[in-house]
This record gives sequence, structure tokens and C-alpha cells, in this order.
Amino acid sequence: MTVQIMDRPEGQPIVRPEYPIYDADHHYYETPDAFLRHLPKEFRSAFQYVTVNGRTKLAVDGHISDYIPNPAFEVVAAPGSHVPFYRAENPEGKSLREMSQVIPSDPAFHNGAAHLKMLDEQGIHAAVVYPTLASVIEGHLGHKPHVVRALFKSLNRWVADEYGFTNGRQFPVAAISLTDVDEAVAELDFVMKAGCRVLLIRPAPVITRDGGLPIGHKSFDPFWARVNEAKILVAHHVSDSGYDMMYHYWTDGENTGISEARPFERTAFK
Repeated sequence: MTVQIMDRPEGQPIVRPEYPIYDADHHYYETPDAFLRHLPKEFRSAFQYVTVNGRTKLAVDGHISDYIPNPAFEVVAAPGSHVPFYRAENPEGKSLREMSQVIPSDPAFHNGAAHLKMLDEQGIHAAVVYPTLASVIEGHLGHKPHVVRALFKSLNRWVADEYGFTNGRQFPVAAISLTDVDEAVAELDFVMKAGCRVLLIRPAPVITRDGGLPIGHKSFDPFWARVNEAKILVAHHVSDSGYDMMYHYWTDGENTGISEARPFERTAFK
């Protein structure tokens, strides 16, 4: 097997095999417009970008969130910079955030045409493309399911505008909430008509009027029947799934100062 070497922004080489690479966990970084462009005005007070001490922060239902410390993504982790963390090459015991090397944001991170060029540069044939900041929504707004659904609808329409749901090589997922099964079916029909072939469902109980229900509960049969009929892929992704509260049963939340899930901070279990 022969390989081709290409330079990364931080000067480290990427080794590209000749066989095609299919990336099953690619990401785009949402601009504020991703959530706000199609969001009805009555929901905007629940999801705001605000300035705190000169930095852009996200206010979710009036709470300043540090779930993603840089929600506007002015800078992002450089490709490959998390590899040492996951290989346990971390003798100083740093958090993932502390080990991240950052690079400035780029149009390729939130635009389909520019992103396709980046796939070519990195030697990636095709990718399933997930949102990043969207994983904060259900964990922080589960008590307002109508707002969750509105934000996902807005995001899906932005993806249709800026990426297109498929061009044969990029497959952005569509985020769907099951908190209202009729709306979930209607949103599924919309995204499939737009070309979507991959759905994102939160790996957690669905909060309903009857309490938390598993995603396979019979209440959601109309949705799953439509998914099965369409033979569309359903994916899960790490997110604020509500289980982080268990960390706080084992750690002193008051001493750590952590009151919400933070994917890049060390906990008792990671």
C-alpha cells in the first residue's frame, strides 16, 4: 500500500491510504444563524448569544451555559489534536480541553461546498456530518419540548440551505425530537424530501407528559414505522443525555463549580 503525505495547518503530516475513507463521525460547527435564521421570534428568548466579559456565550433559557465554552466557534480544535488524549498519552492528566490545539474558524466548517473541498484535501471520500452545539439543546431545554422542536426544525432548514442533506459524499444528519410523535413524523417527511438519509436521535429517555419514555416505546410506533418504511439510518451521538447528573452524586458539585454537563471537562468517570 502506498500513501500520500500532506501538511496539516499545524504542520503535522496526515498519512492518506489509497483506499477510500468513510468518516462516520464528522462535524460541522454551527454559526448563530444556524439556529436563528428559521427560528420563530417567540422562541428566541430561550436561545441567545450574549456577550460576557467581552466573550460570546450562550444563554439557554436564561442560563449562561459553558457546555461549549466557545459557542460561536471563532476557534476550534485542530484536526487530529485529540489523538494523544484518546491514546492515553497524557502523563500530566490534562482534560481534553487543555490538550486541544486550536485553529481559527474556516468557512469549510459551516458550508457544504467549502467543506467538500476540505474532504478532498484531507483524503476523505465521504462523511456522516453531525452538528456540534446542537447537543446542548435537549439536555438544557427538556422542560420546554416545544422549544426543542422549534430549534431542531430551524437547524434542519439551515442545513438544507447551507449544506444540502446529501451530494453523494456528505451526509449531514437531521436532528429530530420525539417529544411530539406527529411533529416528529412531519419533520421526518420534510428532511427526507430534502434528501436526508441519516437521522440523529438523542440517546436518552424522551420526556413526555407521561414522564420519561424509552425511544422504543409504543407511543412512537408511527415514527419508527415511517423510518422503517423509508429505510433511513438512525444514529446516536454523545451528548448531554441527562446522565451527567449521576457524576454529581459521586463528586461535590459545589466544590467543583460544575452545574451542567461539560464534554471537555474531566469528571469522576472520564
